[in-house]
Amino acid sequence: MRLHVLAGLILAGSSGAAATVGGKYVLLDVPYTAQGSSTQTYTTSTGEKADPWTFSHGLLTLAQTRPEFSEFRDAQGRVLRVNTPDGQLRSLSPVSWEAELSRAWRGRAWAYGSLNYACRLNEPGSVNFQLLPGQALQVAQVYRIQGTLPGVSHRNTFGAGTLFTDEPVEAVQPLLIEFSAPGWKATGGGGSGYLENTRRAPSVCRTGFLPLLDQGGLDRNLSHAPLASRPWEQRWKQPQGQATLFYRGWTKNDIRIAFGSPDEPGTLAQLNALDLWTYAGPMAEFYRFTFRAGRVVRAEEGHML
Repeated sequence: MRLHVLAGLILAGSSGAAATVGGKYVLLDVPYTAQGSSTQTYTTSTGEKADPWTFSHGLLTLAQTRPEFSEFRDAQGRVLRVNTPDGQLRSLSPVSWEAELSRAWRGRAWAYGSLNYACRLNEPGSVNFQLLPGQALQVAQVYRIQGTLPGVSHRNTFGAGTLFTDEPVEAVQPLLIEFSAPGWKATGGGGSGYLENTRRAPSVCRTGFLPLLDQGGLDRNLSHAPLASRPWEQRWKQPQGQATLFYRGWTKNDIRIAFGSPDEPGTLAQLNALDLWTYAGPMAEFYRFTFRAGRVVRAEEGHML
């Protein structure tokens, strides 16, 4: 799923309220067909074609709006002009600030599993970052998307489950967490200018956005207290075919640190009441953990195909 956070747009099909300077909006996944369509295109202020995905990892501020276009600037001063000959801005949803949740979570937090984040600096170059469980991130704000966001996972969609991503669902008014992570490291990437992008990325990609299904997703995926990195590190030492022997005795918290939040829906309290946790991945790989008295008594691994 591609997420673009913008300021001051209107949602196509909404009440049609006028765009307001300072209002924050989310630009959902933009199909390539829409980018080149006659009804909505993206350019620079000089009319050159622009890819909105390049602007996706940061806030854009509405600089001006006219019937035929709206113009935005990002933190680096780059301009994105959304051209709308028919007066409609598509795939957009307003974002409201969640004051209470922001106050509750603002500050240092730690992610279960690893937090992976891709920063797109130019087309088609990108840089991937990873934050491990023992490394702190800094939560800045919590927002709520006033619309339906497709493809959101019960786990966080930027990789708390590391290799695994459960079946995504349509999220009604999901949360969007704005965070920074001074300790994250570039782990790879691709496209043109990769080496130059890797050099520039730490100073440019200072803010990330994490979509979560609901308020329960905060407790499922983030911790106010530091997390031990040992379960994550030990996970990669598991001999193949010896999952039960390796994980027997691990607590549910150990498994969450190593694998992230499981596939099962529900609040953290509901998850902790379950005796079976599953992790299924896009390549049909899976892990299944059976607990008794809060500790692993059986672990299964394999492929579903």
